[in-house]
Amino acid sequence: MKDYSELKRLAEAAKRSGEENGERWPQDDDWFEPDLISDEMAFVKAVSPTNVLTLIAELENLRDTPANQIVAAIIRSVVQASVEGMQSGVLAMVPQLRKENEALRECVEDLALSLECEVKARYAGTQKHPAIKPKYDGDMQEVIDARKLLNLGAE
Repeated sequence: MKDYSELKRLAEAAKRSGEENGERWPQDDDWFEPDLISDEMAFVKAVSPTNVLTLIAELENLRDTPANQIVAAIIRSVVQASVEGMQSGVLAMVPQLRKENEALRECVEDLALSLECEVKARYAGTQKHPAIKPKYDGDMQEVIDARKLLNLGAE
């Protein structure tokens, strides 16, 4: 419950009515109660208009206290620190990722060069023959594709 205005209005009306009539909310043993004491009776005893108004005032004060603002600021700080921690963790990985990327690029370059040499050796002197050219072009396309991955272009 965030809005206590109706409860507050009822408690103030009950308190005002009792004061105007010279009555007070029963205290302690002033209550008439059945032989068996129940949780409900204990609750009714505790819920005087004055107690309800006091609780509402405390809750309204708590909502506006610097402590609540401090808790909110702490939560924001923890979230920000978590995000910054994740960012620094990722940034710490960048040099290793660059090294791994460079190693992979070198492997692809070596494979492309090896494949190119193999294709040229296999089709040496015959790559322009009309029956062989489509197969040669297909095999060389793999070399071209590997070099495109590296942005090296094809020779």
